[in-house]
Amino acid sequence: MIAHVKGTFKTFDASILTYGRDFKTAEIDLWIDASSISTGDAIRDKHLKSRDFLNAKKVQANYFPLEYHC
Repeated sequence: MIAHVKGTFKTFDASILTYGRDFKTAEIDLWIDASSISTGDAIRDKHLKSRDFLNAKKVQANYFPLEYHC
């Protein structure tokens, strides 16, 4: 079963680099602490932190390099 659930990561960091006055060439780096996920449901959060999803015990920080091109 797949559900639409809202949540947040309580611990994260990001940097944005752009050349110019807008974000047409933006480079975005995003780091999240997988163990900081919070959906407001402790049982769901525990499952999301498990090996089934984020594997928060093994992979403590996730890094997402992003590029935005208009």
